[in-house]
Amino acid sequence: MSIKDVWGRWRDLTRFRLACEMALSSYRKSFMELPIRDVANTKIFDERGPTRFECGYDDFVDALTDETYLYKLLLTAHASLVEEFGRTIVADLLIRGIPRSAFGGLDKASPIHEAAEQYIMRCNVGSWGGAILNVVGRDWTIVPGGVGNVVHAFVARNIISHGAKAYNQTAINRLNGVAPGKFVFVSGTALALDRETFQQHLSRLRNFARVICGVPSKVTVAP
Repeated sequence: MSIKDVWGRWRDLTRFRLACEMALSSYRKSFMELPIRDVANTKIFDERGPTRFECGYDDFVDALTDETYLYKLLLTAHASLVEEFGRTIVADLLIRGIPRSAFGGLDKASPIHEAAEQYIMRCNVGSWGGAILNVVGRDWTIVPGGVGNVVHAFVARNIISHGAKAYNQTAINRLNGVAPGKFVFVSGTALALDRETFQQHLSRLRNFARVICGVPSKVTVAP
């Protein structure tokens, strides 16, 4: 997969987000205008799956007005695309002649694309992102917001992926390890992910992706 292909998937995801926001907003407005008289006994159900799902009116309204789950899904998907950028770029750099030793922990024997995939999977974004930048003599200072904000987006993604709702000490230690004093979370602090917070994470991930995508073009192709 090429960098262009990954950006294409990013645009697909952006269109999906816009469609979801518009559809949710439209349906919420239509549903709230329904002339329901007996709210307490109203049930919403879905029989399209293998089992019948049912919930009360108030619970359904809560779901319509809380967009948190949408943004959790979207943040997870965008962070995964950033990792795909990482895999694609590392493989490209290896093909261009950058030695494997430039990426600490990268397997020395596996085929290039397999090695790149395993490397991104095993390393955290602070490590592999820094290694990519270092190839052209740069560091995290050229990334808007720096390493702390990018790692924060990935920490939020990990919290979501693990089914948790709050920062634990491991997450806090990781944040403090890359940006001491920047974050004021304590263990148990709830993960907030409204539209504004999602947009902040998204902007930081996109800026980071743009920076690292420019690295291969600055490397001379090996003869």
